[in-house]
This record gives sequence, C-alpha cells and structure tokens, in this order.
Amino acid sequence: MIANDLEISQGKFGIHNHTKERTYSKKGFEVNWFDVDTLQLTANDFKWDSVMVFNIENLSARSKSNDINLTQLKGLGQISDEFIDAQNLELTYNQSIVKGTARLSFNGFEEFNDFINKVHIQADLKEVRTNAHDVAVWAKSVEKYVPNTLISGQFDGMLNDFQVKNLLINANQYTEIRGDVSIKGLPDFDKMFVDANIQKLQTKSAEIKKIVHYIKLPKELDLAGNINANGSFKGYIKDFNTNISVKTDVGNLKANAHMTFPKNSAPIYKGNFQSSGISLKKITKSDKFDEVAFNLNIDGKGFDLNQLNTSVNGLITKLDYNYYRYNDISLNGKFQNKKFEGDIQLKDDCAGLDFNGMVDLNNPENPIYNFYAKLDKADLQQLNLI
Repeated sequence: MIANDLEISQGKFGIHNHTKERTYSKKGFEVNWFDVDTLQLTANDFKWDSVMVFNIENLSARSKSNDINLTQLKGLGQISDEFIDAQNLELTYNQSIVKGTARLSFNGFEEFNDFINKVHIQADLKEVRTNAHDVAVWAKSVEKYVPNTLISGQFDGMLNDFQVKNLLINANQYTEIRGDVSIKGLPDFDKMFVDANIQKLQTKSAEIKKIVHYIKLPKELDLAGNINANGSFKGYIKDFNTNISVKTDVGNLKANAHMTFPKNSAPIYKGNFQSSGISLKKITKSDKFDEVAFNLNIDGKGFDLNQLNTSVNGLITKLDYNYYRYNDISLNGKFQNKKFEGDIQLKDDCAGLDFNGMVDLNNPENPIYNFYAKLDKADLQQLNLI
C-alpha cells in the first residue's frame, strides 16, 4: 500500500481487553483499557508492506481514561511487528515535551501488555520536559518523587533496567546533574537500584528539601546554601554507598561512606569523612568557634546535634576555638547527647595534652569538662584562656 497523503479527522478508537483487570489508572497507563477520541492525523509518504513507513506532519488525540492530551506528534516513523522507530521526533502531551530519536524493539505487540519489562528502548533524547503529574500517567507510583524536570541523554534498556549516558537533568530552579547512570527496579521507587557516576551536581539546600521531601533531612542542611558536588552513588534511594566531594556555603566535605535513611528514625552512616574546612561558627552560632578540618572514620547515626550518637576515630587537623587555632588533635571516642567521651591527644605549638574524659557542649559558650589529663605544656595566654 502506498499513499502520498493520509488524513484522519475526528477519529476514535479504543482497546477493551476483558481478560485483564481494569485499574482505572491507579498504577499508570492502562494498555489493555483505553479510549482515544478527537484523533487528528496528517501524514505523507505512506508505504506499507512488511514495514509501515510514514512521515507524520502532525498527530493529536486525547485519552480521558488515561488523562492524556496529545497536542502534537510529528516525525519520520517506521512500524513493524518487531520495532517502532521514530526520527526527528517532536511530541507534546499535557505539559510535557519530548524531542529526539527513539527505537522500541519487541517480539510482537502483545509485549506492550508488559511494556516496562518487555519493550527495549534506545533513544537519543535531545530535550524532555516533564513534571510529576505527566510522569504519573505512565507510572503512578513514582509521582511524588518527580520534580519539574528537563532531561537529555542517551537511553538504552527497558524501563525496569536501563542506562543513560551523558545524562543532564535540570530540576526546579537551581538543580543541575550531569553524569552517567544505570537504574533497575522501576516503577517501584523504594526498590529502585541506582549506579551513578556524577560529574556535576549543583543545587541549593532549600531545593534539596523540596525534591527529596519524602526523606526527613536535618535542619542543619539549611545552612549549606549553595551546594556543588561530584562523585559516585550506588544503591537504593534510602540505603546506598557513596564516594563524593561536596562544597557548600559552610565548607567542604569528602565522604566515602555507607548511608541509610530508616523510616521514622535518624540517618545511619559509616565511613571516612574528610574536610579542609567547615565553619563551626555558622553551625553552632557561637563566636568562640571558627573553622574545623579533619580526617575521621565515623560510625553512627543522626545529624542533628540533639540526636547525634556517633563513634569517631581519626585526626582533627585544625580547630579554631576562642580565637586560637589548634593543630593535630587525635580523637578516639563517642559523641552522644552533645557530649564527647573518649581519648584526645593534642600536639600543638602552644599546648601538649593527653586527655581521657568528657566534654559537654550543651552550652557552647561555656563547655563542661570532666577528665583526667596529662599536660605537657600550655601557653594559656596564647590560647586565650586567661
């Protein structure tokens, strides 16, 4: 069959598969139950033998049952019983826009009944603009996790197991992510496994709280302000390993750690944490403190000072306290209830100390000490203690 021009006006069609239970879009698009009306099609260069070939100048349609209003689809297409290919694709539905090329591969159209697990997608996505509502059309369970988003990259795989190369994500106003990622387990977001190499992550602390509103984050995150990071992420959204470098308005941090965010409980973490400078003045709101730098192995839970329950071992390379900078403080102890209990060894030009005991920081302006110590030297005037 060959046709130079093809037009459909006010077309209608539907699929009602009575062998399948209808969910009324509670889980997303229902391939076995839907109706399409107000179908408008303008196409040319139409050929149909074993493969259907066509150039769509414009296609629009509406499916009320699946909450889809397709206002534009155009591009060069091919369809067979093994693939659907689209070149120079431009698609607009609801508030979403998709531009690029795509190829769907399958063993017969019956595999669309299990689209997520059976249909293989290869796509060069030039521009995808979408939002939570429009993504929920296809997978209802991920609706609460999706911000207003602009995406580009090279997609390869099935929706339950895929990878994206040269991924670029712009979310909300300030968030940008660049890198490569593979994802398994969709559409169950809580069971989704992510393996990501993040070349660039740029955001703001206030925006992180909006994007991951389903995770209770510490209020101290508000102090971070502008955030820039790069590194790796491997695991589930609330249970993962990361090797990441972060710069914020309060300082910088390198972390090679395992982190868990239990439901209704404080975050749990274990790993190595390093910093060349973090502002304790901004965190504690006390002028007696300024910067701290460290290389520490930490195993504990909680970020909020009121919840902190953490064992720590390592070196504080600098600590500004009471307008004096202490250098090379070795730590081996535990922070809990705003108190430190353990061993501290100080080797500083103005002070030498072996400490075993407790420091109570519940009142940062006037800490409480209870300890045994061997003091080798202490220049109290240089330390601003007298």
